[in-house]
Amino acid sequence: MEGYVCVWGTKGARSTLDVGATTRVMIGDFNEAMWSFEHFSQTRRREKQMEDFREVLSQCDLHDLGFSGLPWTYNNKQEGERNVRVRLDRAVASPS
Repeated sequence: MEGYVCVWGTKGARSTLDVGATTRVMIGDFNEAMWSFEHFSQTRRREKQMEDFREVLSQCDLHDLGFSGLPWTYNNKQEGERNVRVRLDRAVASPS
């Protein structure tokens, strides 16, 4: 897949984008958590959604670079049981 990057789109759509062989890092809001421990809410996130996201990253040989600070990047600022906090933003990179 040299010269192509896999793209995670809405509702788990998968595609490739020709960006040249030098692109190795993707940073942004992927709108999906990788693991259930990244989702803080009364409502559980569907495991299948997270599995699909991890599978796409694996197929593209992209690895999460980790983070420091709060364990979530989104907070709906609702009170009590309606509050949702989740890590949606991340940086991923392929091995050099």
